[in-house]
Amino acid sequence: MQSVPCHRLPDASEDEPGFDGVSCIWFEDRAGLDGYLASEELVPGVADCERFLDLARFFSIAGMEHRLRWAGLSTSA
Repeated sequence: MQSVPCHRLPDASEDEPGFDGVSCIWFEDRAGLDGYLASEELVPGVADCERFLDLARFFSIAGMEHRLRWAGLSTSA
């Protein structure tokens, strides 16, 4: 699992984007996600969310990553 939290820039408009952060969690495959969701390690994390998230506005999105390569673009950072 890999997790990358992203926060809104300090100078962003108060009206945009309507949220103040995004957290992305990656798993190697669907089995990794399913195992995490079924694990006991998830329960304390969910309970802790109530301390710092507005759960009435919280939502999640699940997706599959598909890497694309375009000719002429460098893949190095």
